[in-house]
Amino acid sequence: QNPSFWYNLANAYLFEKDFILAKEAIEQAFKLKSNDEATIELEIEKGSSFLSIAPMLKEKKLIRSELFYKLYVKIYKIEGLEAGNYYVSSSMDVKELVTTLSGKSTNVNVMNITFKEGLPIQKVAQLISESTEYTVDEVIAKGNDQEFLKQLINEYWFLTDDILNKKIYYPLDGYLFPNTYEFLKDASIEDIFRTLLDGMDSTLTPYKAAIENSKYSIHEIITLASMIQSEGNNIDDFKKMASVFLTRLDKGMKL
Repeated sequence: QNPSFWYNLANAYLFEKDFILAKEAIEQAFKLKSNDEATIELEIEKGSSFLSIAPMLKEKKLIRSELFYKLYVKIYKIEGLEAGNYYVSSSMDVKELVTTLSGKSTNVNVMNITFKEGLPIQKVAQLISESTEYTVDEVIAKGNDQEFLKQLINEYWFLTDDILNKKIYYPLDGYLFPNTYEFLKDASIEDIFRTLLDGMDSTLTPYKAAIENSKYSIHEIITLASMIQSEGNNIDDFKKMASVFLTRLDKGMKL
């Protein structure tokens, strides 16, 4: 942005010459989104405030300026930060970001559910149950419903008949992309599953050609990734374990 723009904006706010103009200018500035669609994990500790997390948001490149982020928070009197783990998109503007972190929505007919990375399907079902009228058993049953799974196979390129194997306890385990999602309060279990699968679709599609040219099937890749996720603690662990597992598979050895 032009430096004079930011100077005039701050001047308007600090000296209260045109408070309404300052609010509108800040709001317009923060509507400029990044083209980056990366998903970023945020861990909000108990006792944190929207002002105290400014350095973390800047470090993770979710905001451009701590100063103007803090101005936004003060002008709009943003409060009610909820502690917990969140998955947010780097393309969010500040209004969307603070709304997500407050666990609120401008639409009373929607709800937010955060699915943390590496959650087993039982925990996913529990989170859905806690925010809806569905029981854990109902969610798991729908995820095992053969007819529903066949519909999903026709809708998503990365789901194959491999998930219909009767030996698999939870067919969608590993395919539900972690993130913070917004759902209608009356969303069906099918809608919720499809939303998480849409997230996986967006993540995998850029690598579709490489996956299809791999000597491993997409189901084998997802299964291996899930194993690595459940056993490792950080990115270095994941890389080392992937290397070991692939080497053993190439040699025909058991994992």
